[in-house]
Amino acid sequence: MAAPDLRSLFRSGPARTAAIIVVLVVAMLLVRGATKDDDTGSASGTAQPLAPAQGAGDRPVDGDGQVTIGSTVIVPHPADDGGDLRSYRGQQAEGQQVLVLSVPADEGFWVGSGPLDRIWVQMSGPGESGFVVQSGQHVSFTGTVVEHDRGFADRVGVNMLEGAARLTSEGAHLEVPRSTVVLAG
Repeated sequence: MAAPDLRSLFRSGPARTAAIIVVLVVAMLLVRGATKDDDTGSASGTAQPLAPAQGAGDRPVDGDGQVTIGSTVIVPHPADDGGDLRSYRGQQAEGQQVLVLSVPADEGFWVGSGPLDRIWVQMSGPGESGFVVQSGQHVSFTGTVVEHDRGFADRVGVNMLEGAARLTSEGAHLEVPRSTVVLAG
């Protein structure tokens, strides 16, 4: 029995669709493997992992830090919350030595422990910040949970590869005055 001509698989019908899907999945897995250390890329360059600095917050935090609202820890996300932050709208959030995962926007960045456990931080206030936040740094801050619409990711410059779908599904982000951001490392 002769081997099938691979070109015929891509010509038409369900076999073509299946072949395209397989090619796309393999490509996505290869890209994901190549970018595993820096989940979404970074406008500031290559990720530079740093050890968490001591004394950046009021209390010691192990690992990748945490973001809390009162006594509720929202990063790391509770396993059953689905990532929707709208129920916390208007409440004050505090980040303590939280890992910066990526910086895809000029004044915004992802913090957390990974692609399924992250929250968007949007710096606010007049002008540009006088510092540069980079992937791999740990940050501490105080901000407010702000609900946003479906167009928010596009307005702040976050595309699909940088987590636009996640940002949209969370329904809210942290609005953080630049003056409260403390870089640790």
